[in-house]
Amino acid sequence: MVSRRTINLYFTRVFLRSILNVFLICFAIIFLVDLVEQIREFSSHDDFSFMFAVKMALYRTPTIAEQVLPFAVLIGAIVAFLSLTRKLELAVTRSAGVSVWQFMQPALFVALLIGALASTAYNPLAVWLQQRSEQLELQEMSDGKEIRKTATKSIWFRQEGSLGESILSAKRTANHGLTLIGVTALVFEKDRTFKEQVDAVSANWQDGYWRLNDALITTADSPPERRAEYQLSTFFTKEQAQQQAESTGNTSFWQFPSTIEAARRAGLNTNRMRLNFQTHLARPLLFAAMVIIAATVSLKLTRLGGTGHMVLGGIGAGFVLYVLSELVGDFGSNGLLNPALAAWLPALIASVTGVTVLLYQEDG
Repeated sequence: MVSRRTINLYFTRVFLRSILNVFLICFAIIFLVDLVEQIREFSSHDDFSFMFAVKMALYRTPTIAEQVLPFAVLIGAIVAFLSLTRKLELAVTRSAGVSVWQFMQPALFVALLIGALASTAYNPLAVWLQQRSEQLELQEMSDGKEIRKTATKSIWFRQEGSLGESILSAKRTANHGLTLIGVTALVFEKDRTFKEQVDAVSANWQDGYWRLNDALITTADSPPERRAEYQLSTFFTKEQAQQQAESTGNTSFWQFPSTIEAARRAGLNTNRMRLNFQTHLARPLLFAAMVIIAATVSLKLTRLGGTGHMVLGGIGAGFVLYVLSELVGDFGSNGLLNPALAAWLPALIASVTGVTVLLYQEDG
C-alpha cells in the first residue's frame, strides 16, 4: 500500500511544478513584451545593440513578474487540482480515507514556502536587478537625448533650500533615491517668485544640495543655457531623499527595518514603508489563501461540470482579492488604517472565506 508520506511528496511535486510552470510562462511573456519595448525605445540610439536590450529586459522582468506571483499561485493550484481530479487521483485518495484537509496540506505547504522565498530571496534579487538596469541605462544610454518615458511611476516633490523653494520631478530613481533620472526642476527665489526651469539628465543628492548633471537652464528673459553641472540647494537629509523613492519599489525586504527606523528617527511618515514591509510578511498567508480559493472552485469539477465557469470564478475571486488588497492598502498608507492590519486583513478574510466554503462543500 502506498504510504501517506509518498502521497504527500507526490502532491507536493505536482503543485510545485504546476505553479512554477505558470509563473515561468508569465515571466517569459513579460520578458518578450519588455524586450520589444527596449528595442522600440532605444533602437534609434547610436550605441544600441540587441544584447543590451536583452540584458535590460532580463534585469527588469523579475520586478514586474513579482506582481503576478499571487495569480501564478492561484492559476497553478487550479490547474493542479483540475489535473488530479480528471485523472481520478483525488477520488482514489479520498476512497483511501484521506480528507480534503489532508490532501490540501502539500498544496498549502508549497504556497507557504513560495510566499516565504518570494519575500526573503526573490524580492531582494529583483530589486537588485532593477537597480542594475537603471545604472546600466544611465551609463550607456542616458546622453541627454533619450531617457525612458515608460519607467516606474514618476515622482514629484517640493523642497526647501538655503536659496529658496523648488519643485522637482523625475521619471524614476536609482541608488535608493539618491539618484534621480530624467529631472525637471522649477526653481523659485526666496520671495517665491519664479526664477528658472532646469532640465537635467540626472541628479545626485549631496549634503546640502542636488547636483544636476548636463543641465539645460531656461529663464524668462534669456536664451537657454547648458551647463555640465548645476547645484540646487536642499534641506533634505539622506533619509528624506531616500523616502521619495520608497514608493517606486526600490526597497528590498531586508532593507525595510533599517529604512523604517531611519525614517522614524528623522520624523518622516513611515506608513507606506510599514505597509510594504507587512505586505511582504503576509505573502505566505496570501498565497495559502489563493490555494484555498483554488480548491473551492476545482475539487468537484468532474461531478458538477461547468469547468470553464468555475475556473473563471476562481480567477475572478483572485481579482477581487487583489482589488481588496489595493483598496485596504491605500487606507493603510494614508494612515486611515493600521499598516499591519491593512497588509494582513485581505489574506485573513480570503482564508476564512475559503475555509468556510470548503467546509460547506465537503462537510455540509
